[in-house]
Amino acid sequence: YYTYDNSYALYFDTEPSTDYTVTIAPGIADPYGNVINETAIIQYRTAPYSPELTLNTPGFVGLYNAYLPQTRLFITHRNIEQLEMQLYGIDVPTLAMLTGPNGWERRQDYTPDPTYLLRSWQFPVESQLNQRRYDLALLSLEGASGIENIVCVGAPPTRLNIGYLARVSADDPTPLRVRSEPNLGGTVVTEYAPGTEVVIEGGPICADNYLWWQILNPADGVTGWMAEGNTTNYFIEPVTTPSPIHNPDGTNADQLPPLPPGVYYLRVESPQTRTLDYDPSRHILVVATANITMKFTPKQAMAWVTDMSSGQPIEGVPVTFYYVNPATNAFEEIGMATSNADGIAQINIPRLQDLYQTIYSVIDTPDHFG
Repeated sequence: YYTYDNSYALYFDTEPSTDYTVTIAPGIADPYGNVINETAIIQYRTAPYSPELTLNTPGFVGLYNAYLPQTRLFITHRNIEQLEMQLYGIDVPTLAMLTGPNGWERRQDYTPDPTYLLRSWQFPVESQLNQRRYDLALLSLEGASGIENIVCVGAPPTRLNIGYLARVSADDPTPLRVRSEPNLGGTVVTEYAPGTEVVIEGGPICADNYLWWQILNPADGVTGWMAEGNTTNYFIEPVTTPSPIHNPDGTNADQLPPLPPGVYYLRVESPQTRTLDYDPSRHILVVATANITMKFTPKQAMAWVTDMSSGQPIEGVPVTFYYVNPATNAFEEIGMATSNADGIAQINIPRLQDLYQTIYSVIDTPDHFG
């Protein structure tokens, strides 16, 4: 109760996208004896959570193993329908500018040079309203837009494609549910017994650890969404042996190659976050064959070089050291040293005024990058 305007406020925690009814019963009186004599009923519905997306990375810069068969990262999102991704190539001086002194401020104003755009693509995502979920996105210089750019965690490799004739598998004798939406929150439209044939009309969409396909049953005209299977068995199977799913450029959808060694700048956004004027999520990927552990004193810098696959020291690779000259604010080379049998390269550097400066070490040969 607020005495300055004789008002009464009611507060309580609410859930999103939920209907509420507040009833004010007769009998409430203020300090002056004024009584509410009539019932008041207020009905309203809360809004859904605002759209959100986050890159699940350890920081603005991430180190990625170039030896792995895929380059990938997790993206968490809520109330998002589509993810749009842009991948740029950047050089080491740009990396230094974005991570060195005043790097945080520089990142806020940085716009990648369009001439260095390597790939732009998008893919649909699906989740129950107001539920936060994640997708494992594949990053490659090849491929077209579509669901092929994510790994559907928990789902088996797909054997279907749009236009296929499929049937409910006998691996599981229980009837298979058809839902109104491609997620476990969708209303159950009907159930089909094993052997029921359907036509694949849309999809796939990854949600709730299942790969969902939009189907049509020609026998009864029902349309809806079916999950293809789980890690134990398939729920629906092709009637005829399918050919591999290919992207329009001819690449096999489940064999997108990893990013080659180098430094990349990734931007991720969605139509839903862009409508709210949210900034894109940004991340720098250092895709490397060599890991460098570096330490420095005011007069020396040392780099320990190991292989990203074996973890063993790499001998005989040139390591170039750089810093941002405090006098000119320019990215300058200090010198170069070759790693010894223990993978260590050491060099004398111009005396630093303090240890708050940033030193960079780079390996860039035909065989190794780091």
